[in-house]
Amino acid sequence: YGTHYSNVGAVLYYLIRLEPFTSYALSIQGGKFDHADRLFHSVAETWQNCLTDYTDLKELTPEWFYLPEFLVNCNKLELGTRQNSVGVSDVVLPPWARSPEDFVMKNLVALESEYVSANIHRWIDLVFGCKQRGTAAVEANNVFFYLTYEGMVDVDSITDPVIKSSMQSQIAHFGQTPTQASSKPKGTNSALSSGGDYSSAFIEIQDRKSRKVLGKKRSLSAPKQNVSDLIAFLHGGMVLCTHQSVVTCVGTSNLGTILTLGCIDGTISVWKVASMNWTLLDSLKIFRGSKSSSKPVNANDYSADQVLLGHNAQINCVIASDELGVCISGSVSNECLLHNLEDGSILHSFEVPGHLEPGVISLALSNVGHVVLQSMGTGAPMLYSFHLNGTMLAKLSLGDRPMTSLSICARYSKVIVSNSARALVMTAHTLDDQRILLEQDAYGEISSQGLAPDEMHVVFGVGSGKIVCLPLLSPSLSPHRTEM
Repeated sequence: YGTHYSNVGAVLYYLIRLEPFTSYALSIQGGKFDHADRLFHSVAETWQNCLTDYTDLKELTPEWFYLPEFLVNCNKLELGTRQNSVGVSDVVLPPWARSPEDFVMKNLVALESEYVSANIHRWIDLVFGCKQRGTAAVEANNVFFYLTYEGMVDVDSITDPVIKSSMQSQIAHFGQTPTQASSKPKGTNSALSSGGDYSSAFIEIQDRKSRKVLGKKRSLSAPKQNVSDLIAFLHGGMVLCTHQSVVTCVGTSNLGTILTLGCIDGTISVWKVASMNWTLLDSLKIFRGSKSSSKPVNANDYSADQVLLGHNAQINCVIASDELGVCISGSVSNECLLHNLEDGSILHSFEVPGHLEPGVISLALSNVGHVVLQSMGTGAPMLYSFHLNGTMLAKLSLGDRPMTSLSICARYSKVIVSNSARALVMTAHTLDDQRILLEQDAYGEISSQGLAPDEMHVVFGVGSGKIVCLPLLSPSLSPHRTEM
């Protein structure tokens, strides 16, 4: 090939609608955009060109799997008009993609598919492995310009400044082949099972006595009492300090390193608990102590690392993400805010319809940037799906029965909702393709739910005294549209 699959030109071709790539593209083109017919206009056209023209090859950038904005001309750039008189603006998507968000999520889900797992070793061999160089590369039609290969030329040893500059420019613009990781063929991977052919597994609790449950990660609804005096930090049995404001909800981050307390005054206190032993009792009481009993403890250390501002009403629900570095909260006034945990700034205010109390009553966040929340702002329970950038993706009426539990699965872009009568699973960014996971008639009223760490199973606590475990993607669960 005369060019390389991983180069500056391909990156700027895909990302020209986003800064700083827009400015980079303009600088390369002398301050103006390339001819409209050569810009990224259609996914289908780009695919067809790469498929049929051996001089056209482009490596997909990570944005294809997480950032729908690269497909949208959100900055209203004047990208010109093609020879067929069609103006270039947003990228034309394939017919199977409803929106840029849907396109990106389907790409992401495809990475976990059985087909990719069975064939990705071929790509690894070409890019990083045994077919990157030598005879195997020739047989696989995988040979590129010699300067793209690591170690083919020692630029530092070139004394002629003109030749050296030319070499460096060629390497920068033609791209570079990654370091060869292995000279042996990569074995195949098989996709993880979607749960087997069983319909459910359950554990029956013989002792039905009421008792406290430890380790509950977050509260999805506000307590019905003043619980400020129940939030306490202890060491060696001695109370060091208590939380001062009235706490209305509690949440932890996905990795359990950040504790967030929503308060009646609209503030959110953020506590870093990664280095501490702490237990959350009934989502109301917090006990915290050092890992070593000999470690000196200062009561002054037990203060919030950060206080997030912006709400003007009581906080109903709050959740944080270690991976994304954000905190999302919902209030009685039906306001939902996204905060940056790095500096406490407000990144977005989600436009949730309605202003009636109790407002936003529950929410969930996935590590790929999907926010699903339940709101009573219009007087009836509604489910909304947002992208982390604040764009509303979908909404769904829940009839007259709000849900009591909400979980989100990033791996398959699914959201699981339940109330006492039934549990449903649906697509997170479209809130469609609904299927019934569990109904009250099977085991009794549903009292709680949780998503397994592998995001392949859902666990429910039910009124019959059993804990029911169901595969999230069981083929035996037929699609079924229903109201809660």
